[in-house]
Amino acid sequence: MKVAITIAFILAAFVASPASAEPRNDTPHALACMKKYGFTYAEWRAYSVPAYKADPYRACRDAGETRKGATCSKLVAQCVAFNKRGGYDTKRCETYRAPCMATGVYKDRNRTIVDVIRR
Repeated sequence: MKVAITIAFILAAFVASPASAEPRNDTPHALACMKKYGFTYAEWRAYSVPAYKADPYRACRDAGETRKGATCSKLVAQCVAFNKRGGYDTKRCETYRAPCMATGVYKDRNRTIVDVIRR
């Protein structure tokens, strides 16, 4: 019994670790950064991107995306619509509005959008 529990913990550690290593790399913003630095998603997944391209790509990806004309209200409405379609909790979306209105940066679980119009 102790051996089975030990094996379960070891397997859980291996499965959980890679998932939290880096932010997602398949978002439209991340893919645009890849194009900017001259490599593809397939090359990134194959670990064949040299460091001189990977480092500025990570900085670009982590800086957040910019959307022309995006407002805090519109982004919250998109969040609510997405969560309704997926059957998720829509109350979480409203918690993103106040920080967006205060800073002009919309940040939810999966993305950061900068230069947002505050209305």
